Amino acid sequence: MTTPALHYTIEDLENALAAALVIRHRANAEQWARRDAERKGVEFNPDTVDYSRIDEDGENYIDWGELEDSFSLYQTDGNGGWTWVKAPLKLPGIGVIDDLAASHGGEGQGDEYWLVFAVKDDAGQTRMFQRDGWYASFDGGHYDGPTFEVHPVQKVVTVYEEIGK
Repeated sequence: MTTPALHYTIEDLENALAAALVIRHRANAEQWARRDAERKGVEFNPDTVDYSRIDEDGENYIDWGELEDSFSLYQTDGNGGWTWVKAPLKLPGIGVIDDLAASHGGEGQGDEYWLVFAVKDDAGQTRMFQRDGWYASFDGGHYDGPTFEVHPVQKVVTVYEEIGK
């Protein structure tokens, strides 16, 4: 049995996440190349897979904007087609991220921009983290930090609505 990984730091988390994302994106790039070879009717050659876009930033780089798309693997559906399949992101020595817990921001929502994800270790312990960023209509969203640990809190909010609607 593995001991709980509650001792990891945010830096440990970000390093493990960066490594896991490189592995995931490389796997998806390989599957895209397999699909393209299949569609062209040629034999797949793993030496021809273009990993340049994935590898150009280095192994410790996280494209936080692509995190939401990282919980799926592209693979054959067994019937001659291809599909996206839900696949948790495994962070060696830390745990698993199943999906984003929440996100906020984008067009029409001001400059607030953030995402929250939960990491569950082998013992079932869960920690939640938020990554902050900003949004601008002319440039899109950027998760440039920081990352910090959070916990859910329910709040009562009062809103005002027009009478008769």
